[in-house]
Amino acid sequence: IEFSRANMVRNVAENAALEGARNGILPGATAQQCIDIANAELLRMNVKGAQVAVDPSVITHTTPHVTVVVSIPLAQNALPLSKFVIGKTLVQSIKLARELD
Repeated sequence: IEFSRANMVRNVAENAALEGARNGILPGATAQQCIDIANAELLRMNVKGAQVAVDPSVITHTTPHVTVVVSIPLAQNALPLSKFVIGKTLVQSIKLARELD
């Protein structure tokens, strides 16, 4: 059951990274918009303590790719009395090619 919960959190992290990156490939998008969208996905699924990073930190019209990385500490998102995933951090990243202006 514990590993099933960890897999569910992995799916949430992957979806948040994907949604953030999908926003980032659009012309005029900013890194902060990517972070906000990824965080909204995480909030919707009640994920606690997650960190979202975007590479590059400044998206310009010449940026070829956008990568969104979501890190979720499993200790804050595991089942009570978990013993296998405590101390672990789940990391998912998505890299997409941008639509050029």
